[in-house]
Amino acid sequence: MRNLIKKILKEELGDEFGWIRDIEVDTDLTPAQIKMRYDAFPLEVVGPNMPGFRDIHWEGGKLMLYIDHWEDLAELFVDNDSSQYGYITKWLAEKVLAEDDYWEPYYDVIGDWQNDVWDLVTGNKELLDHIKKYIKEKDFIGQELEYDEDPDMGGFREDMLLDDSLLGELIETEPMFEDLKRELSWAYESSYNNAARDNVWKAAYGALEDLFGKGEWTSFQNNIGQTRHMLKFDVTDLVMSSVEDDIDYCLEGCKRYFDPERHVDDEHESEAEAFEAFCEECHDYPFTEWGDFVSFYKNYLDERYDLLNPRFDEWPDSDDVAEFFVEDVYGRI
Repeated sequence: MRNLIKKILKEELGDEFGWIRDIEVDTDLTPAQIKMRYDAFPLEVVGPNMPGFRDIHWEGGKLMLYIDHWEDLAELFVDNDSSQYGYITKWLAEKVLAEDDYWEPYYDVIGDWQNDVWDLVTGNKELLDHIKKYIKEKDFIGQELEYDEDPDMGGFREDMLLDDSLLGELIETEPMFEDLKRELSWAYESSYNNAARDNVWKAAYGALEDLFGKGEWTSFQNNIGQTRHMLKFDVTDLVMSSVEDDIDYCLEGCKRYFDPERHVDDEHESEAEAFEAFCEECHDYPFTEWGDFVSFYKNYLDERYDLLNPRFDEWPDSDDVAEFFVEDVYGRI
């Protein structure tokens, strides 16, 4: 193992750092100590020590992140009130990423029943025919119309099904069609909210995918024989770059206060050894501060960059609403 580490460091550092070639690296060194001693951060050496984060596993030379669900990543979004302006916040991300939390962003979305609901019905011939067939099968033909302008004409007639505009008006206003109108209205409201949620989901998922990739579901037996289902991501590059960057930040803090004239004495064989002793607080960093990578990365984004706050389309596209609407109506009627 020691020879392997020497070889890795040699290949990582190249001839410019040839003085390292004869140094045997202690395999118990932490990632921070590797960086501190050799100013290098080779994956093959530090990778196996990254499971200091309980959600990171070293598998086949890669660093894999395991989480229970997408909702576990909601904390990476900014926690403010910008959702009311079309930006995704932690609260909004939790709503769309949670597996068991059904959230309806909008209420009373029907402004004009004819334009909003009935136009979706008449815009789809198969759906319109389905509604007409439903009316025939439920024996609406011949029933009395409360607002019939000509009572002698025998109430609701089959030929009225030929006039789509008239049929829409009757369904909207006649008490005999109250249940049908309610089902169509509920289908519209549900579809509008489904399309709205999709907009938020796509924006939230897109921001997470940019960082972590698509991920994949995996199943395994835990140590008590239970089957676990978890999301798995290859986060090798993300972990390596962010952890190395944060370790550098920790070491820079030590360098600002390290004074060779004051801190190097006979107990130290070199200035480098004295610095390592002086900077003891960084030895196990960041694992002493963060038990899991997701929490670490949240702090990393918050301190060094920005937490996620992507924009989403506040108003769903009519085509998306129509697609959900057709499916919903078939499920109701």
